[in-house]
Amino acid sequence: MGDVINTVELKEYILGYAALARAPERGHVAEDNPTFFKIDFRNGALNQYVGTYVAYHKGILAGQSEDGEALFRKFKSMHGSSSLTVFRIPENNKGLAQAVENAIDKI
Repeated sequence: MGDVINTVELKEYILGYAALARAPERGHVAEDNPTFFKIDFRNGALNQYVGTYVAYHKGILAGQSEDGEALFRKFKSMHGSSSLTVFRIPENNKGLAQAVENAIDKI
């Protein structure tokens, strides 16, 4: 009997401590988040989340929600906010600069 691997689309989630600890290191501080957000956006890794919000923690995609402020508050209560930025996913590259400018990094 072979292993069955299911593909799932994550929605309304925040990675837990163990998942963040296992994720490949990408950045060290919140200032790294816009760079990795733009890379992921341009590579199509965020296509499924257009119009919603995603949380980046030290460059790692660490959560998603329809409600950006709620995502920020919940993530902050779990992990703190010193290395957290929440971005709204634009429909295309034209909205990318504005998404970075309007990012939530404190509430």
